This record gives sequence, C-alpha cells and structure tokens, in this order.
Amino acid sequence: TQGDAATEREAVLRHLVEVDPADAWTHRELAMNLTRQSRFEEAERAADEALALDARTAAGFTIKGDVLVRIGKPHEATECYRSAVRSWADAPGAIHGLLDTHGDTPEKRKEVLEFVESELLKQAAVGDGFLTFREVARAVLTPTELLRSLEKAHRMRPDLLQVWSVLSQHQAEMGLLDDALLISRQATERFPRLPRVWLDISIVHQ
Repeated sequence: TQGDAATEREAVLRHLVEVDPADAWTHRELAMNLTRQSRFEEAERAADEALALDARTAAGFTIKGDVLVRIGKPHEATECYRSAVRSWADAPGAIHGLLDTHGDTPEKRKEVLEFVESELLKQAAVGDGFLTFREVARAVLTPTELLRSLEKAHRMRPDLLQVWSVLSQHQAEMGLLDDALLISRQATERFPRLPRVWLDISIVHQ
C-alpha cells in the first residue's frame, strides 16, 4: 500500500542519514516523506536540519514552506517561499506556494508577481521560472499587462529561450499572429538546435 511504501522509504532515508548526517538532500527527502505521512512536527525538524546544512538551495525553503502550510502557519510559509525564490527564481513550487499563502487579494497577487518577475530578471536563472510566471500571471493580469511584462523580459533576457517562447505563445493567444511569427522565427535563428523553438513556430503557423 501507499502507507507501507512511505514507511519503507522512511527507513531507507533514516539509514542514509546515519551514513551521512551532513547530506542536506537526505534530510529534505525525509521531510517530504514525513509530510506525506502527516507527521508534521517530525517533518519540520527534518526540514530545519536540511536548512541548517544548506541554506542556499531553494528546495530546502520550499519544503519547509510546504510543511508550515500543512501545520497552519501560512505567514511563516510565505517567508520560506520568498527565500526560495530569492535563492533560485526557477522554482515553480515556491512560486505557486507564494501565491497560495500570500495572494489572497488581487493586489497581493500582483505584488507576488512583481517580486517573482524582479527575481527572474536579475538572477542568473535558466529560464524555466518564466514558464511558471506566465502560467500563474494569466489568472491575475490582463492580457495587455502580461504582454508588457513578457516584452520587458524579452528585452532584458534575450539569452533565455523561455522568454522567446512565452512571448510568442502569448502574442498568438492575443491574436497578434504577425508579431508571434516574427518572434518565433527569430527564436529559431537564435536557438536552432533546441526543439522547443520549432514547436513554438509550428503552433503559430497552425
């Protein structure tokens, strides 16, 4: 059963902790395992231990935030999710968690998006966070507002394939097909070996 599998995995993880107690990854995995078993106090201790060993990894803050949500501490969870995004903006779980815990009004949801956008633009991110950003922003911003945001990202981070992709997708959704075709065609010239750009331009042609 699922419960038996979680218990078996916990035993393996605790053995790994004994073998190498300084491995933050194992403590993070243990925290997630204990959370699935609804053993939240133990999960919080494991998450804290992981952060004590590695306070630079976004996953550590995200996992701690997830535990705090489950034990009814949304404000503390929000700070963990913020720390996760500051550490690594390409963190979908942290972005969603931040919106869930802090975005209870339209104004706060926009505040979250502004924070995420600023971190994505200034960090040496790989770009996947822009995919999550567009996904969540579509429910918060008007199409024109989101277009301006994605155009800004395209101007500031043309080195990232994902900003080309989300911009062409959004332009196509708005019916700006000539603009979408131009962006997607330029993306194929800039990133010709990456499959995603060819999928994007095929969608625009379709």
